[in-house]
Amino acid sequence: MIDILMATYNGEDYIKEQINSILDQSFQEFRLIICDDQSDDKTFEILKEYKKNYPKKIYLYKNIVRQGSAKKNFISMFKYIESDYIMFADQDDVWLKDKIKNSYELIIAKECILIKKSPIIIHTNLKIVNQDKLVISESFYQHQNISASKNNFKNILIQNIFVGCTIMINKEMANLVKGVCDDSRIIMHDWIIGILGVGCGHAYYIDTPQILYRQHNNNSVGASNPYKLKKLFNLKKQYNNIRNTFFQAEYVKEKFGDIFNKQDKKILNIYSNFCYNSRWKKMHSTLKYKLYKQGFIRSVAQCFIILIYG
Repeated sequence: MIDILMATYNGEDYIKEQINSILDQSFQEFRLIICDDQSDDKTFEILKEYKKNYPKKIYLYKNIVRQGSAKKNFISMFKYIESDYIMFADQDDVWLKDKIKNSYELIIAKECILIKKSPIIIHTNLKIVNQDKLVISESFYQHQNISASKNNFKNILIQNIFVGCTIMINKEMANLVKGVCDDSRIIMHDWIIGILGVGCGHAYYIDTPQILYRQHNNNSVGASNPYKLKKLFNLKKQYNNIRNTFFQAEYVKEKFGDIFNKQDKKILNIYSNFCYNSRWKKMHSTLKYKLYKQGFIRSVAQCFIILIYG
């Protein structure tokens, strides 16, 4: 059995199509667990109708106090996990028919190969589409100019390569995830899951897109162009984004530091200390340990921003 966690908020425009694409999956051994974050449009009424029509398939909850973000809503849903495998769903995408089947078959195959039970995370490519499902890019990772295969611990601390709505994790990984608490230093739920998966287990990637990843004006997080001039030259915002990764690393160190291997612990200690290091110490460690984002332009921009803002 698979638990699919879906966090919703004011998603009336696309929620039906997303839920229908999940209900129409070729693999049907799943529970769809939905938690609405105090929507003030018709989202919850739509969800109640689906719950009525699929009482054994859909489990519906509503936050008493609004969480205020997809990250917090998803983290609050970890307590509902019961099954051996977990997936995450956004409210506005479209799942291709074999998405669950393909991820499930891969995770089962990898569990059979591994000698001992270990945390496993599966993630996939996505096809980026606009609000009308017209294709923007056939590959999310090509569009973002990042490699999904560069998933070592050092890289994932600095740059997230995991998209939450593509992820499947096993029970061992879920047990780690349940230890994640709502902390302001966590940037996004999929990033913290990726850090734990890469650092404590195994990550595997399916290059064939399994989702139509819809981009529209109300996206919480999306697939923006990484090289837009406006984005590149907003240096203060870019520095804040980089600095947030230092604090997220600090959270990981405090909460999970003991479970990583010796080499990863060393990198985690170095990177989490960036919260308090001088700009020159940061720069020295960045160069010495190759703590770069993917891509030449990103790496140069990262170093330049550290030198300017410290």
